[in-house]
Amino acid sequence: MEKQDFISLIRKYIDVFAWSYEYIKLDAKPVKQQQRGFRPGIIEAIEVEVLKLIECRFVREEQYPN
Repeated sequence: MEKQDFISLIRKYIDVFAWSYEYIKLDAKPVKQQQRGFRPGIIEAIEVEVLKLIECRFVREEQYPN
């Protein structure tokens, strides 16, 4: 029954999900967020996920002067 509940939830809030990066507004300005600190044990998992996003070209790394 969990699968049906999950499907119903997604259908109810379908407009909240980004189904494709192609819908990103091209004229949107990038937002720089403050760097956050994480527990050492979780940093490696974060790096793996970020590399996945970079490889599929969903995000890109930016360099900003301090």
